Amino acid sequence: MVTSKYEKLASYLSNRKEEMLRMTFEQIEKLIDGPLPQAAYEHRAWWANSDSNNHAINGWMQAGWETTRVDMDNKELIFVRRAPFRQYQFALPTRPETRDQPKILYQKAPSKNELEVILQRTGGVENLANIIKVVDDYIHGELEEIELGQNLRKFWPRR
Repeated sequence: MVTSKYEKLASYLSNRKEEMLRMTFEQIEKLIDGPLPQAAYEHRAWWANSDSNNHAINGWMQAGWETTRVDMDNKELIFVRRAPFRQYQFALPTRPETRDQPKILYQKAPSKNELEVILQRTGGVENLANIIKVVDDYIHGELEEIELGQNLRKFWPRR
């Protein structure tokens, strides 16, 4: 069985008692006994809490932590204690029928009229695409919560 060097980070975080922990990239490299990849220094998205990032799944997410406030200039971030790893396993089963189903907002496909209302309320297709991009950036850790609100206000039409 292949183990991940990020399991050492998971083990370290699992043994912590605090709810929030600030770490530098250098401290993390000491824990994993090696350098972080260049992408960790160049791309905030590398630190995203995503089930498509093996280093996140085998590292902090496995231990029940998430990254936040990634400061690329000072090469540090904050880990925040979250739900246990089992909450993230919905994306991992090999048989699709075993996955937990996401909450469905519509029990049926939205009607043409409902879609038109959504587009109207969001300012049209192009503006809706901008709103989705901002939310996606927030989900992937590229924006902090305050930046999410500031950016959404740019695109969300006021009534």
